[in-house]
Amino acid sequence: MPSSLNKTSLRDHTGLWWQEVSVFPWRQMGAVLAERFRDARLGVSASSLTFTTVLAMVPLFAVGLAVFSAFPVFGKFQDTIQRC
Repeated sequence: MPSSLNKTSLRDHTGLWWQEVSVFPWRQMGAVLAERFRDARLGVSASSLTFTTVLAMVPLFAVGLAVFSAFPVFGKFQDTIQRC
């Protein structure tokens, strides 16, 4: 009996949730978000941030490799990287 009771309450809860979600103005919200995306030029901002992040990673990797080559403890790791 408890399993059928849980299924019923879950089904009722899901039905109530679906009613609330179906009333929400999804199209209007999507249109507003698309308009703001275009107005704020978020695509350009995102691409600029991506480029800057990738550009900043190059010196980070250079410093990391310099640290690995400066200490003899990482000699085996350096040999493994050079083989790849």
